[in-house]
Parts: sequence; structure tokens; C-alpha cells
Amino acid sequence: PAALQGPTTYSCYAGECGQSSLVARALQWRFDTDISFINSGGVRGAGWSAGNVHMSDVFAMFPFSNNPCQGTITGLRVFQIYSHALDNSAFDTRFTSLGVDLLQSAGVRIEYVLQSSGGVGAKIVSFEVYNKTTAQYEPLQRLRYYTFASNDFLCAVHGVYSSMLDSSSAYRGESTNAKASSETLTTISADFLSAITPYTPILSNYYVSVPLSDVESGSRSYLSYVTGAGTCADNQLYDAGVATCVDCP
Repeated sequence: PAALQGPTTYSCYAGECGQSSLVARALQWRFDTDISFINSGGVRGAGWSAGNVHMSDVFAMFPFSNNPCQGTITGLRVFQIYSHALDNSAFDTRFTSLGVDLLQSAGVRIEYVLQSSGGVGAKIVSFEVYNKTTAQYEPLQRLRYYTFASNDFLCAVHGVYSSMLDSSSAYRGESTNAKASSETLTTISADFLSAITPYTPILSNYYVSVPLSDVESGSRSYLSYVTGAGTCADNQLYDAGVATCVDCP
């Protein structure tokens, strides 16, 4: 596996990168999901030059032999997952312990505001999910169920992400299979490349930076899908099963 060193190794910590986008697209393809995401630290190296890609090249991209996981989660859960990812990321190519938490994805498009120059933490101002039926990006819906694919590190090992994807903390109707199959992300990525040869690298620009001045001027505002019992209107009840205020019957 590629060593965790060198400036190109950390390109995925700064935002979307080609090799991780390939893996995310491969997961989405393999399991036919709405979205997919992996941790930025789960893929190493600088990618490949145009030309033939060998199985040894694919193996060298992965420092660990991760298996896929998949499931169904609410838009609220999707927002919480990505809120953590952006709130703890510096969008910097330098190695930081937080850089690995930035998610590499397929099927989403997010606009964010970095809270301070050179600092850590970004807030979401727009979140869209690609609708394969309409072939359009559409706003994330709080109580809609979205299918996802990821890796077993995020589903079962990483403290924050695994806690949000664990069945004990699931909102009503959510489900996660911590190990979807005995395949590895290596073989899934290789199959994906074989199925769509020649593969043309695509950067979807799913992380888009918005100036802080847009929020300060009031032209944009931060998204917040999180509500508590104390936030409900007089004609609403709090449904803890989906952490949402609903109209009284």
C-alpha cells in the first residue's frame, strides 16, 4: 500500500479527489444506491496517469482491506453525517488528524462556508442529492429515506460515524448492514473499471465553497435539519422516532 507521506497523499483531505471519487462511484454502482461515501484516509496515493491500469495499481491505492456496508437512512441522518464531516475538516492538503474525517462521495452536492481562514470547521448552506430518475440534483429532504453505500470502517469502527450508523441510534425506518458482502473495496473498484472501460475520471465538484460574507450579508443562511422537543410550534408534537416536529392529529 502507498505510504501515508508526500504532498499528493493528502490531496483528498482538501476536498474531492480523483481516486476517492472513483471508489465512491464504484460503491454507488455496485449497490445501486442514492449516495455513497468513504473516509478520505481510506485511499492513498496520487492516482494514475492515462493508460492501462493494473490490478496491482488498484491494490496499491488501498492501505486497508475494507469491506462495503450499505443501508437506508433519513435525510436528517445524511445531514448529520456530513455536518460532522465538514465541521471537523480544514480543507487542507497538510496532514491533520481531522482531515481523514472529510467524506469522499458520490450522489451529493454541498455548498459550505469555511468558518475561518486557515482554521477548521465549515457549515453547510446547501445540500442536494442526485435523483437518478429525473437526472437532476434536488434538495435533501429531511424525512425521505436514502440508500447509501460506504465501508465497514465508517459503519462499524470509526467512533462518530459508526455511532450514527449503528442500529441502536437509528431513526424509525433506518437500517444499516455493517458488512454488505465479503467483497473488498479493491475488487469492487477493479470490477467498476472493467465494466466501464475506458474510464474517464470525473470530478463532480460536490464540495463548493461559499464566501462567509454571503451569510453575513443575509443573502445565504446555514442549513439546520436538527430540531428538539422545545422547538415545536403550539400545534405540533415532537416525534422522537424521527427527531421531528409533526402537526397534531
